[in-house]
Order: sequence, then C-alpha cells, then structure tokens
Amino acid sequence: MHADAPTRLPSGAIMARCDGRSAAALAYELGSPVVVIDRCMDDATATGVAIAASDNCGPSDLSEAIGLLQACGLDVYPIADVPGLVLTRTIAMLANLALDAVGRYVASAADVDIAMKLGTGYPMGPLEWCDRWGARTVLRILDELSDYYRDGHYRASPALRRRAFAERLTR
Repeated sequence: MHADAPTRLPSGAIMARCDGRSAAALAYELGSPVVVIDRCMDDATATGVAIAASDNCGPSDLSEAIGLLQACGLDVYPIADVPGLVLTRTIAMLANLALDAVGRYVASAADVDIAMKLGTGYPMGPLEWCDRWGARTVLRILDELSDYYRDGHYRASPALRRRAFAERLTR
C-alpha cells in the first residue's frame, strides 16, 4: 500500500494521510467517516502521530484507527480537526519559505537546509522535506490551506509552483 493511499477500516471509516484538507472536508467528499493522519518528520523513525476525526466518525471508528496505529508501534495523539493538522502545515510552510528564499537568491538550497538542520535540530532541511514529499504534494497542501483560510498566509511562492510544475513534467 502506498503511504498516501487512503485505507478503509473494517468499520467502514477511511484513514487518510493529511493532504491539507480537514477530516470533515474529506468525509463530505468521500461520503464516509474519516480519520486523517498527520505527516511525520520521518515515517521510518516516527514514534508518534497526530490524528483527527471527522464529526461523523464514531467512537468505534476512532478506536479502530488508534489501535491500528498503535499496533504499528506509534503513540497516537488525537487533536482537533483543522486543515493541515500540525506537522503537515508547518513543514509545508517551511518548504515554501525556503524555496522562496532560494528563488530570491537569499541563499542556496544547500545553505538553507544546513542552516535549518543546525539551527533547529530538525533531521532534514525544508528543501529535503519538499523533495521527499514532492513539490506537488507541498503545493496541494498549501493550496488547500489557502482556499480554507483565504488570508494569504498560506499562499504558495512562485518558486514552489515552478518546482511543482517541473516535477509534473519529469514524472
């Protein structure tokens, strides 16, 4: 199974990786209860994950999702259902700002990643995350957040859009 592919639980609820939309928005679109799983800094080494459930998700649906994630060795942290959850929105914003800085010749891509790793202790730089998640995924996340909040805060930089377009042409 692809890590971003939604999974239908035996209860009928759907578990989906965060793509910027809230669980409520996905539940409306899919016509089914949804549990959204926040992205991790590194799936291979993650020890915990935040999740959010749609309003039509019953206690047994949520318990089933939590149990499945715990069986994978993860600590599970249910949070409020907001678009982008926590880590997904944060990393997408960092990647966007990093690409904007590179696009404006503030620093090289390597310098941005090194500065962020050394300055924050993150295991990867924001451009490395963008490469791992894919620029199209980061752009989709930011576009979803921008559409929801409509305040310009999550507006994708031209450099991110160019990278996403280039990625689409090469895949």
